[in-house]
Order: sequence, then C-alpha cells, then structure tokens
Amino acid sequence: MEDSQEPEHDAPRTGATASIAWLIGVSIVATGFAKVPLWWPGIDQARYWLRTGELLATLPLMVYLIALRRPPARVVVASIAMASLATLVAFLLPHESDLSTLARLHLFIALWALVAVPFIGRAFRTTALRVAFVAFAGEVVLLTVLLLCGGIAMTALTYTIFLTVHVDIGEWYVRNVVVWGLVTAPLVAAYLATGPRPLAIVGRVSIPFVPLLLVTLVAYLGAMIAAGWAPLETREFLANPNAVMVGVAFVSLAVICDRTRSSARRFADVLNLALVALTLSVSGVALIAIAVRLYTAGFDPVRLVILGTDSVVCLLFAGLMWQYARFAAGAAQLTAVTDWIARYLPILPAWALVAALLPLALE
Repeated sequence: MEDSQEPEHDAPRTGATASIAWLIGVSIVATGFAKVPLWWPGIDQARYWLRTGELLATLPLMVYLIALRRPPARVVVASIAMASLATLVAFLLPHESDLSTLARLHLFIALWALVAVPFIGRAFRTTALRVAFVAFAGEVVLLTVLLLCGGIAMTALTYTIFLTVHVDIGEWYVRNVVVWGLVTAPLVAAYLATGPRPLAIVGRVSIPFVPLLLVTLVAYLGAMIAAGWAPLETREFLANPNAVMVGVAFVSLAVICDRTRSSARRFADVLNLALVALTLSVSGVALIAIAVRLYTAGFDPVRLVILGTDSVVCLLFAGLMWQYARFAAGAAQLTAVTDWIARYLPILPAWALVAALLPLALE
C-alpha cells in the first residue's frame, strides 16, 4: 500500500528570508532571458516569446522549488536534463501551423511535470505528495491570475497618473516593469502557496463556480442536441471542448484536493459529482465526433492529437466519476478519489510530451 502520509521532504527547507532572496534572484535571471529580444533588436520578438513563453512560465518555478526544497542531487540533475530537452524541443518546433500550436499547448502541460519533480522529490510513489502538487499547481495558477489582474490595474493607474503631467512612460514601463511582472507573478504565487503561512484559497474560490459551470454545461449540451450533428464536424467544435474540459477539470480537481482538509461528505460534493458527470458527457461527445471525423476525412496529425487528448481526459473523468460516486454514496472514503487522481497524474504529462514531440517526428 502506498504511504499516504506526507514525508518530511515535503516541507520547505529554507526560511522566509532565504525564500524571498531566491525569489528575487530567480526572477531577475528569468527577466533577463525574457528581455533578450529587447536588448538585441535583430531578434524577432514575437517569435522569441512564442518559443520561450511556456519555458518562462514553468522553468523559473522549477528552479525556485529546487532552491526551496533542496531535493537530492539526482533529482536536481534529472530536472536540469529534462529542462534542457524541453528547451531544445521548444526552439525546434515549427513556427506556424495548427499542429505546432497544439504541440506548444501540450508542451506547457508537460513542463508542469518538471515543476512536480522538485516538489515531490524522491517520494514520487507517495500518493499524498502527488495530490499536494495538484493543489499547489491550482494555487499557483489562481494566484498568478489574481496578481496579473492587480498588475493590469496598477499599470493603468500608473500610466494615467504620468499622462496627467504629460509624461508618456508606456514603452519604458512595458520594457522594464511589465516584462518583469509577467515573469515574476508565478514565482510570487509559488511563495504565497508554500511560504511560512501558505494560502489555501483555490478550493474555496472554485466552489462558487461549480453551480455556474453546471448551468453552463447543461445549456451547452442542450444547444448541441438542438443543433444536431452538423456543428460536431467543424474544426472549431473539435478543438473548443478541450478548453472547456481543462477549465472544468481545474475547478473539479481544486475542489477535491481542498476536500482533503475534511473528509466529511457535503452538498458541494453532489454538485461537483454532477459537474464531473456532465463534463464526461461533453468529452464523450467530442471524442465520438473526432473519431468519426478521423474515419470519414482521413488521417490528420491535428485530429490525431485531439483524439488522444480527448481519450486521456475522458479516462480521467470516467475514473474520477466512478470513485467520486462511490464516495458520495458512502461506499468509499475520499482517499479512493484522491488515489485515482494521484495514480492517473503521470499520464497527463506523458501524453502531453508525445503530442509536443509529434511535429518533430513528422518532419
């Protein structure tokens, strides 16, 4: 049986002052990499940021967690090796094509495995740490969004104030403050999620969205039924449900991981179970649609990637619904749900890596 207790390795091994010092240091270095095309005008800015965006969003987090948690040397070496490979893949991917766009989206998901490596460390078989990482990732995403929204408001206020004295700081502010803020926001979010008094808000913030998403998905399914089969054959429909499923998965998993604080069954579990069931229905329809499209229109790498992603997500939600239903009915403990999430977790970045490498394999 897997150990469900969190080992000592899970606790941060650096104090608050050292954590902040590492945060500042990592953010300065990451900002330097982000500003390369600003210092060398010969570099295409759009192309550079397209190739490095997913790297700048995740690799500084990996470095920060290595400094914070101080995992064994072999974990550090493995992280550096995988980060180097991911960087190579990011720069080798074709610049413009539907397949390369999908590949970059999947590469971003695969890169979260690099963030998980120093977070989990050598205790990769421990169920509790895998679930803790899902909760940590949710906290980082939510807090990053909140920080960026605050940054947008602060940017607008600062720009307006300087305009009142006839000083246009727009270009300077973007080059020096906005770029730094974009790179630093995930690091600050990670500090807030793992610091001396870690925030744990993602589950509580996500709960109000459960009934809203329920209503939205019911309306979406109703619209699909009313529209018939025709929309299911369009490229937009074949791609858009993936974004819907990712968003719903974020909310559902956030609620479940926050539930580990208390294993008592609540009405929120019934709503979340209904949300999981509806999402499984939508993903099932999308899976059938892309399978039919692949059969009638022939082989296409883009359709193959969408089919694989839909299959992986469908299996995740199918197992999640089964275990969650058993928990809601009183036939299983909450650990049955979290154990399924923990066991399935490695499949997501594994498939994402396959999808990210597909354009290189087909060249």
